[in-house]
Amino acid sequence: MMALISSFRIRGYRKFSYFELNDLGRVNFFVGKNNVGKTTLLESVLGWACGYDLSPFMGACVQRNQFSQYLTPYHIVENIVAAVNDRRNIPFSFKFTAMDDGKEISYTHKVSLGDVFKDFIRDVATDAPTVNPGMNPHMNSQMQMVPNVTVAQWEVAKSDEDKRNFLLGWPNTFIENVAPQKLANYEDISGHRNMAENRKLYVHLKRHNLIGKFVQEMQEVFPEITDFDILPYQDNSMAPVSAQVASGDYFPLDTFGDGLRRMFQIVGSLIFYHDGIMCIDEIDSTIHPEAQRKLCHSLIKYARKYNVQLFVTTYNLEFIDNFLSSWHEDESLNTVDDIRIVSMKSVNDEVKARTMTGTEAMNAREDFNMELR
Repeated sequence: MMALISSFRIRGYRKFSYFELNDLGRVNFFVGKNNVGKTTLLESVLGWACGYDLSPFMGACVQRNQFSQYLTPYHIVENIVAAVNDRRNIPFSFKFTAMDDGKEISYTHKVSLGDVFKDFIRDVATDAPTVNPGMNPHMNSQMQMVPNVTVAQWEVAKSDEDKRNFLLGWPNTFIENVAPQKLANYEDISGHRNMAENRKLYVHLKRHNLIGKFVQEMQEVFPEITDFDILPYQDNSMAPVSAQVASGDYFPLDTFGDGLRRMFQIVGSLIFYHDGIMCIDEIDSTIHPEAQRKLCHSLIKYARKYNVQLFVTTYNLEFIDNFLSSWHEDESLNTVDDIRIVSMKSVNDEVKARTMTGTEAMNAREDFNMELR
């Protein structure tokens, strides 16, 4: 059984010069107004879970899922600059720390700036990294040779252990894959449209003989769905996951509404990322209110069954009420209070957090109609 993160600290990432959370549970909801830092918190948790595995953190968080082939070096640099709280100190630095199974584990990121930063940051260090001779020129869409540009040298240090260095370049942005601290996934409000991720979830469910049970779960909200499959195309090109409807016909997932597609990915991910961490941004987005209670029930049940720790954001109090009611009213779920509702609020340019257990939040809502945001 994977131990849960019990506390978490952020230093120097995006809007947080310093931010600390304590008494975290298995299912952690973060509520608050827009731009209070909820998404940044999820990115930080993923960054810690990635550890030395810099590539998913860069793609999902620093670049916020923008496709690197469409970015110029300047755009990448702007994304990096935006991810740093203190831009006066060079090299850039930020740090994620978690108390995990009674042990404090930190990952410190230091970014040495390449020459391209000079258009955005004064006094770029003169010892900026040089172009890696192992990086070959790139052929663009017009079949022209494009020299590689070194964007930054990126160092990741774990607590007092080894440091690892990565060269971030353009257009060759490949960063070697290494084992993460923990298996983790970050899903933003458009993640359900990722065809490759949906295929990965389907294959996992099929290989582990879970697709039948998964279909039953989906049918409780979408009774017209009778199966999922991947149907190869005649030319052997990559096919998406398709859903079968009551008529027996199969249609690609992307022909259905966002609600079904998001349920597919959230519930499927809870199974796939077992013994890991899931970060879900704006979970109520695209989910119809009538389907929210079923999703809430599935979140608790599968998080416990597959030993997943959840970090979830929303600013919809109706969803929080549905979640607390689902947990409180089901005797199979409410035997343990491993729910945390964390209210985030900006006070004098500093983000404050108030943490309540599920029971405390339930009482606050019922007895006082207390505003959780």
